[in-house]
Amino acid sequence: MSEIGLHILSGHPLLYVLSNEEERFVGMLQRFCMRQKTPLKIYRLSEGLREVSFSGDALWQVARHGKLKEELRDPIAMLEQLKKSTPAEGIFLLLDFHPMLRDALAKRLLKDVGQRFKQCRNTAIILAPVLNLPVDLASDR
Repeated sequence: MSEIGLHILSGHPLLYVLSNEEERFVGMLQRFCMRQKTPLKIYRLSEGLREVSFSGDALWQVARHGKLKEELRDPIAMLEQLKKSTPAEGIFLLLDFHPMLRDALAKRLLKDVGQRFKQCRNTAIILAPVLNLPVDLASDR
């Protein structure tokens, strides 16, 4: 996680993380966001986009699932929303997203999101169990 944290802190707008340990990665990312006081939103194809909030004192913070935006269950709608992001909205963890990278519109929108996130210092992380990164997106990570 330290290497990923460095990429986030240095302003990389798009990251592709290869791991089949989804639960473990989500936990590590939540702890990172707690320490950095960075907002976290998690996208699941089955749910949509959900905010994660942190409660408790500095030593015993707990991650809680916040408001769910079910209308953003559709990957295209979710990417369209991310294109409208404002500065310091935080980290967007995209689960179940790697199959969408075969779709031309999704790839274009992801590039647009990456360009927007460069300007507003947000980060989108695609977590996937397999490497499915198109060549035309590889340089935008």
